[in-house]
Amino acid sequence: MKKTYLTLATFLLALSIQAQIFDYSLSYIGTNETTGNYEVALMGTPDFDETTGNSSDMGAVVSISGGGYLLPTNTGFVNDCTFTPPSTNVCDYDIAATEWDATYLSDPSASSGDFVYQFLRTPGTTNVFLDAVDGAPIVLAVFQVAGNPTTGEAVLVENGDPILSGTSNSSFFNINYPVATAGITSDIVGVIDTTPVNFSVLSTQNGELAAASLYPNPTNGNVFIKGVSGIENVEVMNVNGQRVMQFNTNLETFNVSDLDSGVYFVKLETAIARTTIKLIKK
Repeated sequence: MKKTYLTLATFLLALSIQAQIFDYSLSYIGTNETTGNYEVALMGTPDFDETTGNSSDMGAVVSISGGGYLLPTNTGFVNDCTFTPPSTNVCDYDIAATEWDATYLSDPSASSGDFVYQFLRTPGTTNVFLDAVDGAPIVLAVFQVAGNPTTGEAVLVENGDPILSGTSNSSFFNINYPVATAGITSDIVGVIDTTPVNFSVLSTQNGELAAASLYPNPTNGNVFIKGVSGIENVEVMNVNGQRVMQFNTNLETFNVSDLDSGVYFVKLETAIARTTIKLIKK
C-alpha cells in the first residue's frame, strides 16, 4: 500500500492543490484504572467534512523520555473507545487495539537516550470507515505509558527529524475519501503536530489531586466531586476530546442527565493543579 509521508514539502504541495488535511497529534486522556499508567490518544483531526473514509495502513513514530516506556507489541494499546452497552456506540469508528503494534527502535533511540517506537496498524478483516467532521478529532489508538514518569514527554516524531536518519521508519496516515478531493479518490495528506504530552505536568496534576473521585460512577445524572476542595472549573469531554459541558460555580456536584449514554472524561481544575477522571453515563 502507498504511504503518504508527512514532510514539509508534501504539506506545501498539498496546500498548493488545496488537498484535504489531517492534523496528527497526541493527547493525554487520563490514567488507566487497572494499571495506573498514563493513557495517551493518537488522534487525527480533519479540516473537511465527509463520510466513510476507508482506513488503510497507518504508522506513527513516537518518542518517550523521562523513563516512561510502552508495553511490548500491542499489549499497551487499549480499547477505551469501545463500549457495550450502550447499544449505540459513542465512538463509532475506533480502530481495535489488536490492530496496532509498537516496535522499539534500538537505533537511534539508544544513542538519544529516549525510547522511540514505530506504531504500525495493519487493517483487519473488516475495514474501519471514518467519518470526517471539520475540527473534530478521530481517536485512532489509545496507548499506555508505563513507568509513571515525572519528567520528560511523549511526542510525535516528524519524518525529517534526525532521530530517524538512516532508518526506514516513518509516520504515514492513509485514509481514503472519494469526494474530499474534487471527486478523485485520493489519500488525505497528514501533518504532524509535535506538541508534547508533558509528564512533569501530569505528575504535578495527579499528585495534587490524587484523592479526587466522582460519585456515583457510573451515574444516571447527578455527580458528586469527592476528595478535593477548591475546584474552580469542571469540563466534561466526549471520547473525541470535544467539550460537551462546563461548570464553574457550585462545583461540589454537577448533572449530566442531558448527555447520551457512554464514556466521558471529566477535567477538574484548581488554582494550582488539574486532573482528568473517566465518567460513565448510564
